Formats: sequence, structure tokens, C-alpha cells
Amino acid sequence: QYTGALKTTYAILMREAGAHADRNNDGYLTEGEEKLLPCQTLKEIEELWRKFTENRCGWYGSEDFFEALDCHELEGITLTSKVSILSRVYLMEKRLVEQCQVVSVSQQAT
Repeated sequence: QYTGALKTTYAILMREAGAHADRNNDGYLTEGEEKLLPCQTLKEIEELWRKFTENRCGWYGSEDFFEALDCHELEGITLTSKVSILSRVYLMEKRLVEQCQVVSVSQQAT
């Protein structure tokens, strides 16, 4: 299902060797599982994705947590959308912004 950097990211977040957040093994973060992700890990993943895609890809795009149209590596959607069930993206957004203070490059500039 996933290849390259996305596969590595998925393994770090979801599998037993990493944070093991995907407790029900459905392949996505569902309600409550987002709380199992360490904030430092989320921040480091954001930094790495931004660095290696020239700021095109990360947990969120320039407008929201769903689309990152310049992120061709993830087919125009965000990393949040890739790993979350879309109806639960708001839970991941809350974890990233409110609990972990993961901010985008554009937000850091303000």
C-alpha cells in the first residue's frame, strides 16, 4: 500500500517497532489512536518531510489538513490525510496543533 518515505513514516507511527498507534490494525489512525503518537516523533516527521520535499509535504498544506496540492509525493494530499481516516482528521489536527504544537513553515514565519 505504501512505498518509500511514506512506508517508513507509516512503520514509525503504526507498527509495533514504532509507536504502534494502529492498535486495531486497520491501516489508519482511528479515534483515540492519535493520542498514542509521541509529540516529538510527530515534530521530527514534519521536519523530515518538509526538508526532503522542499517544504511541499508535511502534516498539513498551506490551507488545511486535507490538501497539499504541491505535494506530488503524496498525490496532492497531506500526510495527515494519508494516515488518518478522513472523518477523523480533526482528531489528528487537534493532536498536532493543540497538544504537540507542530506548526507549519508558514506558521513559523508569523
